[in-house]
Amino acid sequence: MLVQCQRKGKGKKSEGANHSDSATVAPKGTVANGSDGELPPGFLYKVKAVHEYTATDGDELELKVGDIVLVLAFDNPDEQDDGWLLGLKESNWLQKKDISTKGVFPENFTQKV
Repeated sequence: MLVQCQRKGKGKKSEGANHSDSATVAPKGTVANGSDGELPPGFLYKVKAVHEYTATDGDELELKVGDIVLVLAFDNPDEQDDGWLLGLKESNWLQKKDISTKGVFPENFTQKV
């Protein structure tokens, strides 16, 4: 089943949202998930896609059920929309170590692993 999700104000902070400047960021070189591999800068935790998500904008990440995504901290917390996370697919990171493939995706299409 394909589920669609729309972002509110792309890059605009939602009214009343509680955005903290002290976002939880693993210190550089720290492995937050017990993995022995090198992780991208700003890595927070891993999630697994439980629904497919078709990207509708250039800054979004397309998800297939079962994809493992490395969730990253936003460079500017004010750019984070409620219910959306920034990340990149673990498979892309392991193959290419390229952070440019990162994108935003709906948090409720995933679960923490």
